[in-house]
Amino acid sequence: MKVFSQICFILTLLLVSNQSWSQGSESLPKSIKRDGVVRFYVYHLNEYKEIRYIDPQNGLWMKEPHAEMSYLFRSRDSNKMKLFDKRLIELADHLQDHFGVDTIEVISAYRTKELQQKLKDTGHKVASAEGSYHPKGQAFDIHIDEIKEETLWNYIKSLNLANVGFYGKNLMVHVSVGSLPGSYRAGEFFENTNVGVFNKKNARKIRTDKFYYSKDEIPKVTGMEGYRHAQIERFLRGKWVPFREWPQGKLDLAKWKTVAMQHKDEHFKNGYLFGKWRLVFKYKDKDWQNSNEFYFKKN
Repeated sequence: MKVFSQICFILTLLLVSNQSWSQGSESLPKSIKRDGVVRFYVYHLNEYKEIRYIDPQNGLWMKEPHAEMSYLFRSRDSNKMKLFDKRLIELADHLQDHFGVDTIEVISAYRTKELQQKLKDTGHKVASAEGSYHPKGQAFDIHIDEIKEETLWNYIKSLNLANVGFYGKNLMVHVSVGSLPGSYRAGEFFENTNVGVFNKKNARKIRTDKFYYSKDEIPKVTGMEGYRHAQIERFLRGKWVPFREWPQGKLDLAKWKTVAMQHKDEHFKNGYLFGKWRLVFKYKDKDWQNSNEFYFKKN
């Protein structure tokens, strides 16, 4: 049923886009390099997709992928959608290539005016329904697991293409292309080691000493005493993927880090270390507890 609904949405949007293809048809300058393939993970919908949107034969945008990405960026309150501005998709592609990262995480993209106003009325630091570019399909909030928000914000600012907001506390950068280029800050980053999915039935509070790490650091973990089995998982393309396991008392994060850095392939040319991780500890009677989530950042 979900697949059928998605097909209906996309077909409807294609019919609309055939009539209004000029809407959002502006592209970024050719100096902003992109390869025409982009990978998105949409946080609130928990959906991942890799899409080729440029026709390799003629170098032009294809309508079907544009409609498909507009559906992917639909409003989370109602599944309503709007033809999304191509410049933001091209920018995401450029960022993925420039930083050499796997996936661009989209926290929020298109929002209905109703959702935008609801967020405003419930205390979120957002513009009103009339003042925001989210309901116009001209803004998104993004996060990249491998890159610090400060680095991402500064780089997009340097392109002078968009209005860019730094939301360090929320681990995201806001980008809108419907207004003049500019920048602002709305909340600073802090070492929050309480982010994660925890087993409330297990009272253990397993935490790393930091939230963001550089490649030269090794996490220190407390609160996991008495475990029978441990494993470390990386969040990749919308899923937690196990990477290494240890029996009781054999946890060795220094060795894990070395192995992760040496693990390279066509998708991870700089090694597998950079990204979002968590530790999972299993105890007797099938009891378990996760650590907080933590990141290794390139820069």
